[in-house]
Amino acid sequence: MSKSPKIVLAAMVTALALVVAVFLVLFVGRGDSGRADRPGEGAPDAAGTATSPQGHPDGYSSDLWGRQVVTNGVSGQPLGALSPSGDRCTIDPTATIQTSHGAQTMWTTSHGPVAVRGGIPVGYAQTATGAALAGWNYRILLFAGGDVTAAVAPHIDFGSTAKGQALATRARTPGEFDRDDAMMATLVPEAVKVVTCKDDFMVVDMAHKFFGDRNGKFDPPRWDVMRFAMTWRDGDWVYSIDSLSSSGEVIYSIDGWTRWAL
Repeated sequence: MSKSPKIVLAAMVTALALVVAVFLVLFVGRGDSGRADRPGEGAPDAAGTATSPQGHPDGYSSDLWGRQVVTNGVSGQPLGALSPSGDRCTIDPTATIQTSHGAQTMWTTSHGPVAVRGGIPVGYAQTATGAALAGWNYRILLFAGGDVTAAVAPHIDFGSTAKGQALATRARTPGEFDRDDAMMATLVPEAVKVVTCKDDFMVVDMAHKFFGDRNGKFDPPRWDVMRFAMTWRDGDWVYSIDSLSSSGEVIYSIDGWTRWAL
């Protein structure tokens, strides 16, 4: 890459709305990339993690906004099988935050993820909710580094430009992509909105609430908008890095959005 995200992000820790700008420099272009096949429901991954819930959680905690966070192994554990109901374009807001490699990831009982493969939560419903979950989980775990980044890379469309393909090569090579602690510390968004809903393509916006700065909480509150463009390919969702070029808007109300019930 021509520019290190760590260098820019270090200057933006107190202003997360600008985080996306770092990646606008890094990730441009469109196109297709390879991806792993979706695991069959009930099939274990290479480490033997099955698609059904495994035992009891290791523990519970709360995040900055007082939401429950579950720790259940290093990667998290599936909560159920794919059994979506109702309008596929309407968000089902009930979800659970589980830690995965130290990051907040989102899990549900009916829209996925239904398996853990290579340390990555995979297997999502062909619904707007499934697309939102997949987008968030794949995006944040891309920055875990090492084997985790290599495992999630097949679920990312890096585009067709030389820069995008160079990034894809690095991401798919264990040890070539360093962990980005600033990105991994980003908390699960507060609300979600469906922008486009088609059988094989979804665009979902999520509103991530800012805490504040060195002077305290923001008043009035504000959110930055994260966009997730998702393509249904070979039985699962693929996240487009180009989504980042449409992220970063700051809003001061989430009226009309669907709040995640976490």
